[in-house]
Amino acid sequence: SRVTINDKDYKKGIAEALGKLVNIVFYKLSYITKSMSENDIRNLFADKGNLIIASENISHNQNAITEITDHIKFVTKDRGAKITLKELKDKFQKAPYGFSVKDIEWIVAKGFKDGEIELKRNGNAITLLNESSDMIINYIIKKDDVERIYLGIKEKIDEKSIRVMNKVAKALFNEMLIADDTDKMIKDFKELLKKKIEEIR
Repeated sequence: SRVTINDKDYKKGIAEALGKLVNIVFYKLSYITKSMSENDIRNLFADKGNLIIASENISHNQNAITEITDHIKFVTKDRGAKITLKELKDKFQKAPYGFSVKDIEWIVAKGFKDGEIELKRNGNAITLLNESSDMIINYIIKKDDVERIYLGIKEKIDEKSIRVMNKVAKALFNEMLIADDTDKMIKDFKELLKKKIEEIR
């Protein structure tokens, strides 16, 4: 007897087959546990008084973060080569990753804010000391600069220096500095120092 397949079952079968194919080709796509937007990127740089807002510390996309950070380290440290933001985006949009542009941008922005990833433009380091948060976000998300932005692994300030800076800040200004972001620590320290000098005058 002849078996008839109705249209609904046929479409469902095709959808399931495509889903399996995507999982085979983009087998690291599951590393993205939460899709990110431009708003999520901007939230990473949003301050709430002297505390970074809680969204920065949520452990989303940890495996994807590790993959991207390790790749930057492999290219720049192990091979001694350079990698642009465009090259990074191109690589991680392809198989086996299939990450969206916004997810990649969020990971780069988070790595930058956490002091893991450094950004350079025309050979000059981009930091919160020499650029505004909005400008840094634009460098990461705008297509105009994507080939001029180079990535690297940031050299971290040692724990002893962080402790000394915090000790001085506590003694002079009665303030604690956020140790997660060394650029921001230096910026906040300078601002507190400037404020103190103005008070003395």
